[in-house]
Amino acid sequence: MATQESRGPLTAEELTVVDADSHLSFSAAEHLVDYIDESNAARDMVETSAESGMVYNEVYTVTRASPAFPNADAYSSSGAGHDSTDPEGKIGFMNEFNVDYSILTPPGLLATVNHDQTADALARAYNDWLLDEWLDTDDRLFATLSVASQVPDRMPEEVDRMATEDQVVGVQLPAAGLVPPAGHRMYRPIYEAAEDNGLPIVMHSQDVQAASTFPVQRRWAETFSESHAFSFPVESMWHLISLVCNGVPEQFPGLEWVLQESGAEWLPWMMWRLDDHYLQCSQDFPMLTKRPSEYIRDQFHITTQPLGHTDDTEHMGWAMEMAGGGDTLLYSTDHPHPDFDPPTEVLQPARAQLDDDQVRKLMGEKAVEVFGL
Repeated sequence: MATQESRGPLTAEELTVVDADSHLSFSAAEHLVDYIDESNAARDMVETSAESGMVYNEVYTVTRASPAFPNADAYSSSGAGHDSTDPEGKIGFMNEFNVDYSILTPPGLLATVNHDQTADALARAYNDWLLDEWLDTDDRLFATLSVASQVPDRMPEEVDRMATEDQVVGVQLPAAGLVPPAGHRMYRPIYEAAEDNGLPIVMHSQDVQAASTFPVQRRWAETFSESHAFSFPVESMWHLISLVCNGVPEQFPGLEWVLQESGAEWLPWMMWRLDDHYLQCSQDFPMLTKRPSEYIRDQFHITTQPLGHTDDTEHMGWAMEMAGGGDTLLYSTDHPHPDFDPPTEVLQPARAQLDDDQVRKLMGEKAVEVFGL
């Protein structure tokens, strides 16, 4: 394996850098009210929540069992001096850190809405708002469309509608809330529509919503760090296990999944563990025709943020290599959150262990392929 010292370091300026998880500062339902038809009963619910300053509506069932991020305002609106309240702030951040393209991620509260009609209306309203306010402003911005997992049978029409937009490059399936894990049969209509349109399924881990997904574990967290360190990687593990063990990648061989903001260091261990169970308990995997790790290598991608901290750069490089390197990992910043990872932070361990082709893939070329940019 060539080392960074022997071949000279690649820099962000030399690479195609794609941010596979970039957030919008989206804080109130008031953005979406005008995109819901007046004849739709859901409009009243959304309008009421907008007046009260809530994110979605008064019937959503999130409960917080631990304190918020110590500086909650900074967590939602900062990032090297560039916020995400408008495209100008996002582009300013991209220019400063040599990010060529960004994939915009929807807010994650939709699966906590305990009212099917409202969830449906909010997903469609968000998609229309996104087109008007963001995607029509700059050709460096791309996005995943929002779907309401509460009503998966209604979503293929919405996927088909939004897939005609060149800058819509994925289907965002909510990862936490009042819904089953991703391998459940209820999601088949969404997966069929995504595969038919050549769009990956994207899932983003959450913290607050974990009060619904993991009510027992989440309840006893006394601090933000306890909850956040647990819920983000475990949600991705939960969905990955559910998808593979239920044979969904086998059923949809042309479909890819992107798991966002859960780190990647856990992935090698999870592949080994699933393979071990497959070899010992093959009767539990009747739909699989190959080992779980092979499906993961072929059809799953993990975003890099949060990279995690270690005093040994080489160890982080080993973890990247074991997770699949540039064939599996997609660079992401998590902007505008203050724990965002600039390209240089990911490049250092990547260059310590991966060759130039793998580094190029990890930092952007694989995302160009997965999202069809």
